[in-house]
Amino acid sequence: MKENEFMSKQSMLNCGIDIIIKYLQKEGYKIEGVNNGLIVYPNVVASKDGKLYGILVEVNEVRKQPNIAITSKFNMLRLARRFNAIPLYASVGIGAVNHERFDKEILLENDPDGYLVNFEGFEEISISNIPNKDSKEYIEYVINILGTSYEIKDISILEPFLSDDIKWDSFYSENSYKEKEEVLEYYTKKFELIKDNTINYFLIEFIGSWSEFNVSEIILPDGTINHNVKVIMPQPDGEIGLIIEQSKSNNEKVGMSMIVSFDDRKINKIYIGNPNTMKFKDYKSSL
Repeated sequence: MKENEFMSKQSMLNCGIDIIIKYLQKEGYKIEGVNNGLIVYPNVVASKDGKLYGILVEVNEVRKQPNIAITSKFNMLRLARRFNAIPLYASVGIGAVNHERFDKEILLENDPDGYLVNFEGFEEISISNIPNKDSKEYIEYVINILGTSYEIKDISILEPFLSDDIKWDSFYSENSYKEKEEVLEYYTKKFELIKDNTINYFLIEFIGSWSEFNVSEIILPDGTINHNVKVIMPQPDGEIGLIIEQSKSNNEKVGMSMIVSFDDRKINKIYIGNPNTMKFKDYKSSL
């Protein structure tokens, strides 16, 4: 690697991981594993006093100190639950010691003058760190909470984000619920029924507006069949939704999509649909 080349994202991450490993070793942690992939969770696994830690490391120029994105936060929480680990976030800022390069925010590979480093300690990743309600990240956060409630089968974490007059409807059911207490009761029973199933969720972004289509038949939960049903399904362009993937004990997988509407920054409608009837793309985090 030559001097005077600009630092790549990969080089910055490698530098940041080296900084974190040295810090951990100094503090008495044992390094259990390292992964320097740019889109990998976590980058460092360490242990101390019988506890396992998964650490996400993000690095940028010191005046662009990184903040954890909502999607990264929930991915780390998901992995932490799976491996019974404590999820930590390490934000590392790097600057050039050379004043001219520092002022121009230039980072060179193998800078002969060295680097300034800003690392203020680990942030424990938690769902309790709620974004400002007026920020664009808030909606992304709440929909991740909805997905997480399915994964851990606990509706109580979603309850503060539901409006009192929330409505729940489903493409697959004749039933609908029109108040918070009814929705909470439904999910409490639902999660008890699927407690042994593995749930994964994925954020999506809907494409298009409204779609109208006909289906030859719908099999209702009681086994009866409705024929020649016209379905009008909202697909709010640019809105965030969810795909829920449920793996049953017999290895059968069931997928469903969820449209989530908000009023006064609380969920006021959940619509369960068929992913095959909706147009959507993978959601990219706003950060």
